[in-house]
Amino acid sequence: MSQTLGDYSNYFIPAHPIAGKEKSGFEASESNLFNNRKVIITPLETSSPDSINLIQKMWEGTGADVDFMSPESHDELLGMTSHLPHMLAFSLVNYLISKNPSASIYAAGGFKDFSRIASGDAVMWRDICIQNKDQIIDHIKATKKH
Repeated sequence: MSQTLGDYSNYFIPAHPIAGKEKSGFEASESNLFNNRKVIITPLETSSPDSINLIQKMWEGTGADVDFMSPESHDELLGMTSHLPHMLAFSLVNYLISKNPSASIYAAGGFKDFSRIASGDAVMWRDICIQNKDQIIDHIKATKKH
């Protein structure tokens, strides 16, 4: 009897390490990247307790501090703490370049932090924006009220 992908759904355990850099690929790797960094595990209804335990131990083995939350809570939280700051940084950097391409040579630390955030992998951020567009739009609208 052949198995389908659905037969393995209890083994799929979504997790999101809250660590990383604007650079990607093997050449940008660091052995201690996850030390004392959060990893959010978002188990599904079909996730088996054994699989959840295994993935938790794997992440803890990298030095990470593991938390659990629902996929919805994860999307809301990361929309605020990661996706919104990236959108703001990307917008600011593009605005500056369009207004005065040489202005960045006069920018200090704060702007350099923003430009580092904005320089993340474009394909990854496109995918994040597509998958989490509702939360990003909600947070952008909320910032306009404050």
